[in-house]
Amino acid sequence: MKNKIIILCVFILLVFVACNKQKSADLTGKTFEQLCKDNSDIWMEMEPTLDGNMISQQKCFGCMIKDNHFCNSEDYTNYIKTK
Repeated sequence: MKNKIIILCVFILLVFVACNKQKSADLTGKTFEQLCKDNSDIWMEMEPTLDGNMISQQKCFGCMIKDNHFCNSEDYTNYIKTK
């Protein structure tokens, strides 16, 4: 029983650490796609969105973070810096 409690506590701690990981806005030596994935965000093709609202119908490969899809690294890193 004691081992199960310890394992559960370690699991909860790992989930907490993973969810509170600081996102990086540093593109040095990385592509936009690499930075997106390193921040545990989703790289995909879709229309750009901001706060869940589509801002263009032109699809692009970019980074999805929360309700936002950024088509360029500058918009993505600026968003990270403000959060």
